[in-house]
Amino acid sequence: MGISANTLKKKLRSRARELAYELGVMGAYHRLRNREALTVVIFHRVLSPDDPRWAECDPEWTVSVEQYERSLAFFKRHYNIVTTQQVLDANRGAGALPDYPLLITFDDGWLDNKEYALGPLEREGLEALLFVVSDAMDQEQPFWQEALIGAWRSGRLEEHHFERLWKRSGRSGEPWPDWRTDRAIRELIDRLEGMEVLACRELLSSVAEALVMPGRSMLTRQELRELAGGAFVVGSHGKTHDPMDNAEDMQEELSASREALGQMVPAPPGGPLTFSFPHGRVTERAIEAGWAAGYQLLFTSDEVINTPRDGRPARLLGRVSINSQGISDEHSCFYPGMLAKYLFRLEHDYVEG
Repeated sequence: MGISANTLKKKLRSRARELAYELGVMGAYHRLRNREALTVVIFHRVLSPDDPRWAECDPEWTVSVEQYERSLAFFKRHYNIVTTQQVLDANRGAGALPDYPLLITFDDGWLDNKEYALGPLEREGLEALLFVVSDAMDQEQPFWQEALIGAWRSGRLEEHHFERLWKRSGRSGEPWPDWRTDRAIRELIDRLEGMEVLACRELLSSVAEALVMPGRSMLTRQELRELAGGAFVVGSHGKTHDPMDNAEDMQEELSASREALGQMVPAPPGGPLTFSFPHGRVTERAIEAGWAAGYQLLFTSDEVINTPRDGRPARLLGRVSINSQGISDEHSCFYPGMLAKYLFRLEHDYVEG
């Protein structure tokens, strides 16, 4: 069977990109363009394909151990990886960041961060900022979005479950799509996230039996304390993981999570100094509430790299998500040229906050 024209074009473009990377063209562009800009990357889950959880994880937010390790090697080659304290100090004018600074962050508080992400960080002598949902600590089950994806991928979520959720999360009589497609499950999650929090929880409870995932997904408080004593620094990702623009109590999401995490991890006194907005959803009111709650750095999911002003990074920082689709081919083979093309060309931004 011959190869299609579109497939051939994709292969040629891919080879041209990798050749440009191998010859140093992309690296030279990066060195000219991004010397002072702070790049902040986000990981969520890191799993081995041999792990039973791999079959049910959300592939949009998961990388394999190999992809993760090769990403770290890429960062070390092209950036100076900085700590949270270095960014805090630079923001206060108490120190300068090195050229090509990059901060590694993780979101949510997954158990696999301890099992698979910690070791490579320690071996490379690196530190990462771990944004944790305080209510998720000690929980067996993951967030409902991940549970829904897992139930759909495993077959526990059946057609009648999907139909019920779809019909009750939108307008009456609205047609529903082929529930077996990835696009349909993503659209369903978007619809559910747009509902009032209590109404969404009540609707999901009607299919609760399908959403139960095997094994434990999240860190325990004890595990969090152990991580905080090593290669991870703890930040807050809210109390419940609800989007800030849809939260029942915005101040509770900010202040209660900071207080709870401060009790779990006693340094710094009073709780974490950093906060990342769940689902990347940010409002001016949420930003002001974040400062009022005592956070010194706030992080969005805006895919920009952060230009400093007068040598200082902003207090409100964009972040770039690292996922399997953006760094590997359809066979999950890591391609540094893909990551280079993505990171090196991102828009520069400075947000006052």
